[in-house]
Amino acid sequence: MRGHIRERNKNLVVFVDIGKNPATGKRKRHWETMPAGSSKRDAQRRLREILTSVETGVYIKPSHLMLADWLQQWLNGHVATDCAPRTQAGYEEIIRLHIVPAIGQIPLAQLEPQQIETFCDAKAREGKIRTARHCYALLRTTLGHAVKMGVVARNAALACDPPRLERKTMTTLAASDFPRFFEAISESPYRMVFVTLLASGMRRGEVLALKWKNLDLSRPEMGYARVVESGYKVNGHWETKEPKTTRSRRPAALPGALVALLLEHKRSQA
Repeated sequence: MRGHIRERNKNLVVFVDIGKNPATGKRKRHWETMPAGSSKRDAQRRLREILTSVETGVYIKPSHLMLADWLQQWLNGHVATDCAPRTQAGYEEIIRLHIVPAIGQIPLAQLEPQQIETFCDAKAREGKIRTARHCYALLRTTLGHAVKMGVVARNAALACDPPRLERKTMTTLAASDFPRFFEAISESPYRMVFVTLLASGMRRGEVLALKWKNLDLSRPEMGYARVVESGYKVNGHWETKEPKTTRSRRPAALPGALVALLLEHKRSQA
């Protein structure tokens, strides 16, 4: 399977050989003109997405695309190439459980803002406001990508608003709550996870990915943890990845009381 990019009338055009027609034996080709102003990099990205969709068996001519078809192409192409596994899994779940069952069979070119707004409002009325907002954000992103790739002329999601999220006051632990908190976790196998979260200010994923080699416990009065990875689960499998930004790779201060507990935990674990 081959593809290439040419310039025609000052526009970039993507060509892909998609195999032989089984009835006639003639070669079948897909081509599409990139939107005005597209760069060579945009055209190369679109070429990779088309090739991926053909290889995975989800390629459909744009004129016959349903929303569900485009979302699958977007997952198999752009998302699989540019997004982390956890992000991919999150997108796939939103599409499979929420968007496709409700509006997936609407032709992509005929998708209207009112249909998106009605779908999101229905989710919100079910009490799933956050889910509705996630669906809206995903549709806005993937439809924007469809416009950029020249698959549709407009992003229907831009003409409607997501359901408003009610602002709730966060409930946090006060110092007077600490004795009850420590009592509650005293028998938990995750006790040191909770204590480290509370005492260090590190994020959950950072604590879950913490290794002894990244801890400096040599000074009883104050130690530090070298934050170099974050841990999470994707489809039941444990994964770790580097933090998104350079600033996230940082030393986190560990108070003396936590250092003592970690040293005790290390001896117990050994």
